[in-house]
Amino acid sequence: MALKQNKKNIIGMSKNDGATSFMGVTKLQAFTHLKIKWYRFKYSIKLGTWLEFLIEVFTLGKGEAIALWIAKKVFNKNSCGCCQRKEWLNRLTNPNYNGWCDQIKLY
Repeated sequence: MALKQNKKNIIGMSKNDGATSFMGVTKLQAFTHLKIKWYRFKYSIKLGTWLEFLIEVFTLGKGEAIALWIAKKVFNKNSCGCCQRKEWLNRLTNPNYNGWCDQIKLY
């Protein structure tokens, strides 16, 4: 019993309060902090953006042009669907994402 108390004192837990953990931060506070960090991390990952980057690297910057050529020649479509795919994938991790695919882009 005394050995367990000594180990708790070494890692920073007080003898009287079992709710505190290392450095006086409660377990609930630590859990809440980790939960907030996880949500920030989860919403910051955009799968569509990562996939677009990988395609651009793999095709040496010609990914959208190649996809548009395939869409026109093979599928008889005027759009490659790149923006819609990117928006759909980004919404998997961030439901509030809006890539503005349906609007005119002036860039």
